[in-house]
Amino acid sequence: GDHHHTELLQAPNQGCHCWLCVCVFSSQVAEDFVDVPEFYYPHTVDFRGRAYPLHPSLHHLGDDSCRGLLMFAQGVPLGREGLDWLYVHLANVWGQGQDKLSFDGRRAFARSNLASILEVASDPLQHTWWQQAEKPWQALAACCEIAGALQSITPENYVSHLPVHMDGSCNGLQHYAALGRDEAGGRAVNLLPSNKPQDVYKGVAEIVACRAAADAAANKPEAMRCVSLIDRKLVKQTVMTSVYGVTPIGARAQIEARLKERRTDMKQKAMQVLEKTSQGSSRGRAAVAAAANSASWLLQSSGGSSLMEDLLGVKQPGMRDEYSWMDDKNVVWQVSKYLADQTMDAIGEMFSSARAIMGWLADCARLVAAENAPVKWHSPLGLPITQPYYKMQMRVVQTATQSFQVIANDVSSDGSSSEPQWLKARQRSAFPPNFIHSIDSTHMMLTALACSAAGICFAGVHDSFWTHAGDVSTMNRLLREKFVEMHTKQPDLLEDLLSQLQRQHPNVEFPPIPVRGKLVTSRVRNSRYFFS
Repeated sequence: GDHHHTELLQAPNQGCHCWLCVCVFSSQVAEDFVDVPEFYYPHTVDFRGRAYPLHPSLHHLGDDSCRGLLMFAQGVPLGREGLDWLYVHLANVWGQGQDKLSFDGRRAFARSNLASILEVASDPLQHTWWQQAEKPWQALAACCEIAGALQSITPENYVSHLPVHMDGSCNGLQHYAALGRDEAGGRAVNLLPSNKPQDVYKGVAEIVACRAAADAAANKPEAMRCVSLIDRKLVKQTVMTSVYGVTPIGARAQIEARLKERRTDMKQKAMQVLEKTSQGSSRGRAAVAAAANSASWLLQSSGGSSLMEDLLGVKQPGMRDEYSWMDDKNVVWQVSKYLADQTMDAIGEMFSSARAIMGWLADCARLVAAENAPVKWHSPLGLPITQPYYKMQMRVVQTATQSFQVIANDVSSDGSSSEPQWLKARQRSAFPPNFIHSIDSTHMMLTALACSAAGICFAGVHDSFWTHAGDVSTMNRLLREKFVEMHTKQPDLLEDLLSQLQRQHPNVEFPPIPVRGKLVTSRVRNSRYFFS
């Protein structure tokens, strides 16, 4: 019992220690640079063109604490719309459903909490409302900026330095929908105008829940166990990574991790209820200790059955709760596999065009790899890309004092020069996500160039674009223009890719491009929630 309880605590404690080390180091770097008027982040790009800052810490690709510390060196007046975009930004970093509302709903959230915002800005240690946010440090920075604007004589003239983020809606699927001109898929990821943002994760969760309910009615054990647990959080990671080639094994592991998190949360809530109902009695304290140390989580509640039933479905004191199967590894494996299969099928149903294009890209890569060649192409920006997946040859070097192994990529075991042996399976599986990454990196680069030409500041984190609150409307227009420009040029991106592969491998017969739909990509220009 004690060993089980210790295991429950060890993993979170280790994670907290790791985060503490990173946070302390970032804070020390921030203190070193706090009086520097401005500093720069040199970037490098990986082989697909995605940009990363060279600095190892305190950069905008870092965690919430890093992002909450960073400001633009140059300030820009808020202007007529800037304060409203600060309100939207606060709702976005607050999360908990507020970031899924319409822009008007997000602004209303901020306005309804102005008193708390001003209190936080005046004394964040005394007034801890900001700590309830999903991204508390960025929420704190937003509170301070909003307070500064509201307390100035004229908010429109307030010079703001806070980066405001506009994030893509499952950006990989956005590019797939545009490539396949998939109208239904495009609507699900906000490529088309709408009065409120579409939530693709919620849509997938609803399909999975519907299927699980039907299977539960047919007495399928896995469905009966999990039907009440299905929500957007359960499927979100799998949906996000589906466009980047997640395997069924990987999807099952993702779902299992979410189930374990849910079970841990249930136990913590049950513990809190038991502690409240025990009222300090010796019998109550014994119940808490027994529940905490029980590997099967046999609830020992006394006098709190209605509360426990609300939380965990317990029918009477001493009864095993209806989710006790989540403590059985074998059952969890079966349920998570069932949910992963249903989630992948739901994604295929919502994004049939994306699935077809993904399969076509993999087939093209398979044919290239069969020639013992790497997949090569040029991104829409003109960057030459080669997938660097090959079998590494190890060579033993013997010296007078020691022996060690080195990688000799172009030398065979007998010492003669040889062609690299390309990893065929890896070339195939990696091509669809790498191709999409080369497109999203191009979109970010084109947007950065357009913002520079327009004289506005820009920072990017792959599919999250940042600028000043007073310039958000300009950046929104430019990023939509560049997306449309990239996906409507002739020949289109898939035709251009096929042409490149045919020139490189004239003796290979590549399959035809999948049939495309009727999505009019130029409508992205009028989609308010394309990036939001």
